[in-house]
Amino acid sequence: MPSAPSFITKRNDVYYFQLKVPSAVESSPRLIRRSLRTKCRRQALALARKWWLQLFENDFQWEDEAKEQDRRLSRGKALYERLQDHERQTQYHNGETDPLAIEDFMASLNAKEAEDLQAYSNYINGQSQNSSDSASDSDAPGREVPKQRNDAVTETLLTAIQETRQQSALAARGIEEHGKPLSELVDTYIRDKARKSNPVKTAMDKGLFDMETELQRLIMFVGDLPNQELTKRVLKERYIDRRSGLPNMLHRNVKYMDGKQPKIDRLTGQVALDQNGKPKEAPIYKPMDEILEIASSSAGTKLQTARTINNEFTTIATFLRAMERNGLIANGLADYLISCKLEVDGDTTVVPFSKEDLKLLFNNETYRKGSLFDKPHRHWLPLISLYHGNRLGEMAMLFVDDLKPISVDVEGESRTIWVFVIQRNDDRKQGRKNRQSARIVPVHESLIDLGLLEYRQQLIDSGEQQLFPAEKPSSGNNWGNNTSAWFNNSFDGNTNHGQGYVEWCGVRKHVTIDGVTKRKIFHSLRKTWSTQAKRQNMDPDMRREITGHGEGRSLDVHAKTYEDSYELWDQKQALDQIHFDLDLSLIRVWGKNDPDS
Repeated sequence: MPSAPSFITKRNDVYYFQLKVPSAVESSPRLIRRSLRTKCRRQALALARKWWLQLFENDFQWEDEAKEQDRRLSRGKALYERLQDHERQTQYHNGETDPLAIEDFMASLNAKEAEDLQAYSNYINGQSQNSSDSASDSDAPGREVPKQRNDAVTETLLTAIQETRQQSALAARGIEEHGKPLSELVDTYIRDKARKSNPVKTAMDKGLFDMETELQRLIMFVGDLPNQELTKRVLKERYIDRRSGLPNMLHRNVKYMDGKQPKIDRLTGQVALDQNGKPKEAPIYKPMDEILEIASSSAGTKLQTARTINNEFTTIATFLRAMERNGLIANGLADYLISCKLEVDGDTTVVPFSKEDLKLLFNNETYRKGSLFDKPHRHWLPLISLYHGNRLGEMAMLFVDDLKPISVDVEGESRTIWVFVIQRNDDRKQGRKNRQSARIVPVHESLIDLGLLEYRQQLIDSGEQQLFPAEKPSSGNNWGNNTSAWFNNSFDGNTNHGQGYVEWCGVRKHVTIDGVTKRKIFHSLRKTWSTQAKRQNMDPDMRREITGHGEGRSLDVHAKTYEDSYELWDQKQALDQIHFDLDLSLIRVWGKNDPDS
């Protein structure tokens, strides 16, 4: 390639690039002449060389880049003149510039206009600098070059442009506001959650308390950052990558604390009180780095399970999605956090009951004599969970009219089956764990044989509305606490982790499998049903649908006609095939006399 000559000329102290296209090259026009827009010879030579090389490599075809640059500068100049007019119109009476005038003007521009204006502003500053350099070279030493009148305007303009570019960058990430600390976002989020709940929740609400704890934990890991600084990288490096090192029962171990302080109810701003009217305290934790160091260096430290961590990820992701919708954090953080959930071993800390365990639980004197008839929730809920694999709270919250008969069409013949309708009803404080958990489940024939329908009729005759009147929702609308505590911990009346019904029956509550301590509790009944359904080769989709777990098909519980009722009939047939090695004749039928009387 030949060396690039310096085709420059000068007119009115401004250098131009000029090139006669070789005759061998087809081009129009034959003479290329463009302003280099500079008075500095050194800069003109450098730019001319660059343009000549570009023309040589493109067969002397002038690129659209220069034309677009001319158009951009032209648009920028027009905007700059508008800005000067705006500045003059908003001057104070003493001639000083209103400092907000430029900010107001920049706020009225779109992103493309701001870029055009910045290009022209850079050009003005470049020309000013070149003039200063030329004057410094030619003038006598010590002579001061007078500043242009627009220098101050240009500096302010560049600052405003930079701020606008920052705003545009944040807007591209979905952030409309910035400068808000995460603690402020969490505080507002929790207060809104409390106010919108029915009834209004307080600091004593367990669900609200757990949510606040998990969101505060995020801040403990990443710091109380301004909202725009919470990025995927920060979330990963400060929170996700370190979360698994957090010890279990953090709030009960004083070695991770620097003390305690009164807990403030976010709604009232007053000190929160416990159920006994005493001030509630909140721990003051050590810095997270120190907590993780203590945990890793302490022998026998138990860490939180993957399932617990994943539940926390879900809570925080819900918060992040709300912030994304409000334009307070970058888009995609919630989905990214969910994608980082830990792998959960199918064999969790809760294990199913064995055949021998089931006999100890149900083929005993308690069930043979109907000793639990005076507390029907304790009699029925374990049996229902065993034969349906449901969550405890789903059945504990049912009302009498949630156990109902429906007609299904089976090959042209109408059949009646009894079903449990599990659905959300805010007026009744009935909730659901997820979308799949709203469903219709046929009643197992064994429960009908044991007198479940007679029990229902007895409730109707006595004017009861709930299927299990002794069960009441907690402040977080969690159902089944009464039965769960009795079954797991307090059969002996000791509510502080005493002996539950499961141990009273002779079942070993804690077992060690492969060096890991596992538990047998009420939730083990759900595990037991799932295990048995797999052994009897029930269709996986049907299993998930019956248990309200995973991606199984869901029915519309509000439909007046059951278009998919043939599936309910199929479910009924499959469900009735699930059996356990139990002697049901040893369980007293509801309404029947005591066998020993």
